Amino acid sequence: MNKFKRLLKVATPQYIKSRSYYRYLSRKIDDSSILIDAPVGVVPTANMCAMLLEYAKNEKYKGYNLYVSVCENDYAGRKTFLSANISSANKGAKVTLVKNTSHSYFKMLATSKYLVSEITFSPYFVKREEQIYLNTWHGTPLKHLGRKTPREFMSMGNVQKNFKDADYLLCPNEFTRRVFVKDYMLENFSSTKLMHAGYPRNSTLFNSTAAKEFREKNQLEDKKIYVYMPTWREKDDANELPERLKKIDGLLKDDEIIIAKLHIMAKGKLDFNAFKHIKPFPEDTDSYVVLAACDLLITDYSSVMFDFSATGKKIVLFTYDEETYTRNRGFYKKPSELPFVKVKNEEELVKEIHLPKSYEDEEFIKEFCPYDSIDSVKAVCESFITGKPSEGVKFEQMPDNGKKNVVIYAGSLATNGLTSALYNLLNNLDTDENNYAIFFRIKDVKGFKDREERLRSLPENISYFCYYDSQCGNFWELIVLALWVLLGLPRYRHGKGTVAKIFATNAKRILGGLRIDRAIHFTGYTREIIGAVAELPCKKTIFVHSDMASEIKVRKNSDAAFLSEVYGKYDNVAVVSEGLSEITRGFNSNANIVTCHNLMDVKTILQKGDEDVYNVSDATTYNLLKEDVKKYVCLGRFSPEKGHLRLMKVFLEFHKTHKDTCLIILGSTGPLLNDVLKFISDNGCAGFIRAVPNVKNPYPIIKRCDVLVSPSYYEGFGLTLPEADMLGVSCFSLDCPGTTAFMKKYGGAVFENSEKGLMEGLVAGYEEKLPKSLSVDYEEYNKAAIKEFTDSLK
Repeated sequence: MNKFKRLLKVATPQYIKSRSYYRYLSRKIDDSSILIDAPVGVVPTANMCAMLLEYAKNEKYKGYNLYVSVCENDYAGRKTFLSANISSANKGAKVTLVKNTSHSYFKMLATSKYLVSEITFSPYFVKREEQIYLNTWHGTPLKHLGRKTPREFMSMGNVQKNFKDADYLLCPNEFTRRVFVKDYMLENFSSTKLMHAGYPRNSTLFNSTAAKEFREKNQLEDKKIYVYMPTWREKDDANELPERLKKIDGLLKDDEIIIAKLHIMAKGKLDFNAFKHIKPFPEDTDSYVVLAACDLLITDYSSVMFDFSATGKKIVLFTYDEETYTRNRGFYKKPSELPFVKVKNEEELVKEIHLPKSYEDEEFIKEFCPYDSIDSVKAVCESFITGKPSEGVKFEQMPDNGKKNVVIYAGSLATNGLTSALYNLLNNLDTDENNYAIFFRIKDVKGFKDREERLRSLPENISYFCYYDSQCGNFWELIVLALWVLLGLPRYRHGKGTVAKIFATNAKRILGGLRIDRAIHFTGYTREIIGAVAELPCKKTIFVHSDMASEIKVRKNSDAAFLSEVYGKYDNVAVVSEGLSEITRGFNSNANIVTCHNLMDVKTILQKGDEDVYNVSDATTYNLLKEDVKKYVCLGRFSPEKGHLRLMKVFLEFHKTHKDTCLIILGSTGPLLNDVLKFISDNGCAGFIRAVPNVKNPYPIIKRCDVLVSPSYYEGFGLTLPEADMLGVSCFSLDCPGTTAFMKKYGGAVFENSEKGLMEGLVAGYEEKLPKSLSVDYEEYNKAAIKEFTDSLK
């Protein structure tokens, strides 16, 4: 019954309507349709406004139908704006507003041949081969973007997706090009073409006629006009901005006016009627017309300074919070490196706007405005439609070193053996032959401190692509998928075509626009992404890190029929230990099973083991480690297969005759953590059994113990065993396919997988009858493991 409740939960009218986008993906492309994505505000955003007016007014485009996206709240105002700015200029222009939550919008996004945006389309967007997409972005970056953003680095996900989806990415200068290519990690992977051209909106800055008409229309012919366009700051704009503007207002002269363009979140909290000299931007006018008409620009860290500098007019930077803003966001160029005047308070600001321009900015303009002219918008619009560079436009292929591209699904980057195995691999990959990138779902990482830190520690020569979740199918297709999954229908043929289509669409949504030669599903879990990678048109490998037959039985985290089906779609099914080969072959006898052993990061383990144990353990564990007792340690996620409850039960009996012993269980989190803690509490054994979750670095603790125990019911490959050996700690495991072959090959101790076997291992450790070390040459072991991995890519 719960399964059907989950199906019905999403069956809301709004959800069903949003699914129509995927239905329209099968419709024919309309070669005469141009969708301009400008949803926010009454006035379309600047680049979109400039392109819209050019397509509407220029006779050469009269055969095209223009569609402009709009938020529902802005629909009436946007309609008035279009009526005032387009209808009077070109009665034949075919311009239609589409609300961005409507069937009409979904249809046009799915079927328009030409798509234009200066921000992003939503994460559900899947660009079709026949569509041509131009992303103009919305400014030369002063503040850090993409991989360089220190805190919100994953907010780049949908921006990066749109950049790689686009056929053309507009670069107004070489500086912006370098930022886009490097910090959104497009180089080598993306097939997007770079369009070097001036921003369409900047053409308006050279339009003296429009500037004059604005002054006349608003009766400002005898006024000095200053434009204030600050960057949005949540705290300041909500609490301090009104007082700041009030102070400035009181210092201005009667023939002066400031026209302020504030962030939409700040604008709604201001009463402009309280000011004498400060007015809001008019809602019937393109913002760049206002800029063309003004005498001076006041901003802080906004990219508008780069655009406006092309006019040669004075710019004043009001950087009263430079230190804080730098710390929070970071700059490619510090304000101190810019030629413009900087002021820190309201008095300095007003004093400076009364002074003539006194700085040189010729070199700055040459660097950041090399393509800007009154014809920039004509050149961009024409080049986009024809696919050929017009005068003032240059096309450039995305830089590509010609190496093979390998993308690796990384899972959640949680603190577990899978992530350790992945990073051991990534830290040892040779990028002379291949380019490597990982990809992951944003919600699996964002907000988890350990995972975010781990992503920041990714080797610089490894790129990454992150994506938002979105089910790729119309409502009825997703019903088929849900039934197929929830009712175990993979064992039947019904619905397989629909499910394969959903998986293929999702693969394109996530990785579309990338050149991919090899794809690797490293974790071997998460049904949706297993299916998506299986549908990629390249050579594919899926890893198996565990006894999946036991996983299905114990954790119910997959389906045997699904694995049987999907393993046959991968070119390689890579097991991490020889003992998993036959178990895995049981799912699909025709699957190409290869062995790719996990690497051992000896250097890192030894370095981490030398850290001060006091800094990585709580006080109770630290004191326990100082006691003169035989210390047993276990490391593993608090999950049923790891056997923690069985180990503690046996250790209770063992401790009755071996009082000078203790057991420390280290792990991340997991479904059995509370059960483990309850066992310790109920049995009153906290003095000699200690469970410590979420230890950032367990290795100093392990190093100070005497015996490491691997008590798993089943295991893919127990990395903790060789890690203990590297740290000079004796170890033993129970007999299970993933570890037995390794332990026997290198002289390790293996006991029966039972309570009896556990007791024998504990006693052997107490009596120091376990091998002192394993006979592993880790350098040679890693060389062989790397060769196995690289051979699987051939």
